[in-house]
Amino acid sequence: MCDFWVSQAKHYCNYCKCWTSGSKESIRRHEEGVRHKERVAQVLKKKRQGPRQPTDKDLQKQLADIEAAAAAAMGATAEARVPRRLRRGG
Repeated sequence: MCDFWVSQAKHYCNYCKCWTSGSKESIRRHEEGVRHKERVAQVLKKKRQGPRQPTDKDLQKQLADIEAAAAAAMGATAEARVPRRLRRGG
C-alpha cells in the first residue's frame, strides 16, 4: 500500500464535453465510439460551412439598437451641458 493518495488522471473530450479515465485504453475506446465520431463530424461540418451570415433583419435590429443607444447618450450629454439656471424645474 502506498503512503500517500494519488489522483487518477482524467481525460476531457472537447467534442463530447465529457470526462473519461486517463488511460490510453479508455481514451482509445471513447474515440472509437459512435457518439464521439458523430460529434467530431458535426463540428468539422460546421467549420467547413464558415461563419453564419447575418440576415437583413439582424442588421436592421442591430442598427436600431445602436441608434437608440446613441440617441439616449446624446440626450444625457445635451442635458448635462445646459447650465443649471436654464434647466426646467430647477
